[in-house]
Amino acid sequence: MKICVVLVILALSIGIGWGQANATEDMGCKALVKSNAIEFSFPVPNKEIFEWCQDKTTDNYLEYVWQVALEGVEPKYNYQFGIYLFKFPGSKQRKGDLKKLISQAQVSVWELKTGSVRQDMKIQAVIKSDRLIIRVTDKATISALMANKPTIAHFNVYTPYKELNLVTSTTLVVEG
Repeated sequence: MKICVVLVILALSIGIGWGQANATEDMGCKALVKSNAIEFSFPVPNKEIFEWCQDKTTDNYLEYVWQVALEGVEPKYNYQFGIYLFKFPGSKQRKGDLKKLISQAQVSVWELKTGSVRQDMKIQAVIKSDRLIIRVTDKATISALMANKPTIAHFNVYTPYKELNLVTSTTLVVEG
């Protein structure tokens, strides 16, 4: 429970800056609405080896985030979703490539109104060539995320490596 509260508080505090920095640049992030899926993609960081659960990181701290929030007809976010990696108490420091880091992370949808993870909402994280993609193919999840008729996707990357962090927004592109 404590971890959930920490994640929600951190997710909300990270989200405060959305739409402010780099708001006119997409920074390489893309939001694509297809007929049977929605894909939100980040550029793959130019880094071969990552370290996580670092000794210098406080226990229960959110160490890595690749997160998206959608802005629609109402100027509020109903959900934040993406990839989250915490340092849990007793975790040993690890290192590896981005694929290994992502395999250790939590891929979740947070409902902001309730402050909880929506276990029923399904998303996937995949790395495809030079893109880190958060893919939504579950019809119920697509319906919930699109209920606010979003037109803008806000992207947030937070890592221990400041040069990799970003806050940006881009317009949703509807395919076909």
